[in-house]
Amino acid sequence: MKKKLAVIIIFIFGIFIVVGNLCKPTDFSIEGKVIEKYEKAFLLETDTSDKILCNCPKNYDISQLEINDKITVYFNGKILETYPAQIKKTTKIKK
Repeated sequence: MKKKLAVIIIFIFGIFIVVGNLCKPTDFSIEGKVIEKYEKAFLLETDTSDKILCNCPKNYDISQLEINDKITVYFNGKILETYPAQIKKTTKIKK
């Protein structure tokens, strides 16, 4: 009886682990052109002419970005509904 209970508990625990791994958020990305630079942020214009203010990731050297650079911004999936829209948690920038 104890063995069956232990197997059931391990099985249920395994299901929670699998479901937890499947539900982890992935990085989202958006592509666009840098149209303005600030001290720790930049303004990105997308292909649909939407403008998004993006904060730089921690320890990112913004001097690597130039106006008109086409980049991909990776972030946690949250875009603030302001004008312009804002991405606060940028995780990576790729040229």
